[in-house]
This record gives sequence, C-alpha cells and structure tokens, in this order.
Amino acid sequence: MKEVLKINKAIQDGSLDELKQNIGFEIFDVVWNIFDIANKFNIDLEEAFKKKMEINNQRSWQ
Repeated sequence: MKEVLKINKAIQDGSLDELKQNIGFEIFDVVWNIFDIANKFNIDLEEAFKKKMEINNQRSWQ
C-alpha cells in the first residue's frame, strides 16, 4: 500500500518505472494470497467469478 501512496513523488522525481515494478510485486502478493485462501477453502474461483459476474450484470451502477 505504501507504494501506491508514492505515486505523486515518483512522477515528480522520475522514478515511476521502479514504482510500477513495486506495485506489480504488491499486486502479485495479493493475488497469491487470494488463490491460497481459495485453495484452503476449496473454492472454485472460475465458478465464483461466473456467478459474481451474473450478479454484477444485473445491478444498476450509478
């Protein structure tokens, strides 16, 4: 999360490429943990995605 808060500074001092790499690493950690939790609870993520997309498609987004 700290990396996201550094965006303005990175734009100003030209270190945006390094910041993007670090944010990518943080996203990897989040995704890895999601898959790990899904595996521990025997959750079929493909099925969960399909069902959730059906729910979202019926919503009115304002």
